[in-house]
Amino acid sequence: MSRVIPLAQADFAALEALEQACFQPCWSAATLNLYLNNPQNLCLGMLADEDLQGFAIFSTFETEAELLQIAVSASCRGKGIASQLLSTAHQQLQHQGVTDILLEVNATNSAAVTLYKKHLYRQDGCRKNYYITPEGRQDALLMRHKIDAA
Repeated sequence: MSRVIPLAQADFAALEALEQACFQPCWSAATLNLYLNNPQNLCLGMLADEDLQGFAIFSTFETEAELLQIAVSASCRGKGIASQLLSTAHQQLQHQGVTDILLEVNATNSAAVTLYKKHLYRQDGCRKNYYITPEGRQDALLMRHKIDAA
């Protein structure tokens, strides 16, 4: 049975392995630990049979949060895990008094852009040529989700 849980230090090895599998370049262990252990951050994971299938990391400051990373194991994509992580995060962030969630995403990442639009994120800016990739420079879309008052 799958469930969304808050991630803790005990989950670090699984989190680090999944982060490294999903991102190039990946965060250093020190950076990942910094985000995981900061009480201002919200770190959620999707577990199935004690296997970490996905995670989402948000930083928060007063009434704003920023989605820093969201990832799903390659073998688990297309099953709604990222959507479940976002829905759970939105509920928890709203409970914490967050009213705006920000993120940036590579404009060419159509799966992510579609996911964010499904969760009512709206583009409110663009950083031209922000990402340097093997395919060349690519734009970063800046997106925002407004959380309704509780």
